[in-house]
Order: sequence, then C-alpha cells, then structure tokens
Amino acid sequence: MAEQVFPTKGNLIKAKRSLQQAKQGFELMDRKRNVLIREMVALTDKSKLVRGNIEQTYEKAYACLLYTSPSPR
Repeated sequence: MAEQVFPTKGNLIKAKRSLQQAKQGFELMDRKRNVLIREMVALTDKSKLVRGNIEQTYEKAYACLLYTSPSPR
C-alpha cells in the first residue's frame, strides 16, 4: 500500500526532483541500450565474416584432399 503523502511545498519539491531523476535515468538507460544494440549488430556482422572465411578455408582444404593422389605405401 502506498504511503500517504501530505500536500506540502517540500513534498512537491521532492516529487519533482524524483521525477527529474527518473527521467534522466530512463534517458541514460535508453542511450546505453542503443549503444549495446549497435555493438551487438557489429559483432554479429563480424562473426558472419569469420564464419564465411572458415567455410572458404574448409572448402579449399576439402578440394585439396579430393584432388591429391594418395601416396603409395
């Protein structure tokens, strides 16, 4: 249950200060979220490039194995 707040000038000032801090906190968290999303997208793009390079390397290695004649024993 909410605590009863009396309508005084001091309580009004406290409420305004609290609201201002809440708005600033929200804006800060929103900016942080946007930065994290940008970094996540950048890392995802980088991982796609690395995965593509790995696939190309495996394809080349497999092609070399297929076209290399086995050595006599």
